[in-house]
Amino acid sequence: MREITLRELQRYIAEKDNREGQDYAYFLKLVEEVGELAEAIHAQRRLEGLPIRDRRSTIEEEAYDVLYYLLVLCNRCGIDLTDCAHLKERFNQERFGVNNDQNGAWGSGASIHNIFAGEEDA
Repeated sequence: MREITLRELQRYIAEKDNREGQDYAYFLKLVEEVGELAEAIHAQRRLEGLPIRDRRSTIEEEAYDVLYYLLVLCNRCGIDLTDCAHLKERFNQERFGVNNDQNGAWGSGASIHNIFAGEEDA
């Protein structure tokens, strides 16, 4: 299985699921999936080792569903999430400083911009 970029996934989803006039329904679906992810995390239900028929409601499945509907909404709003990641990281670095412990959601101080260095923006 080849690795795909976030931008490739977003484009794939745009071709697959992009119904006009359904933005609020997509948002409600995202909220539903976040709730299902919370339940899966609480139960620590993991995909590995489960037979295919029992792979519903696992952390991995629900995490993808959240990402899927987030990307659908980004597509509907004309947001490129890869570009958004660059912009948000620059904003956080300006706001908190590059090596500040508050930089990043988990306080690591690590710069996400560094992982994108050298990637061509398509």
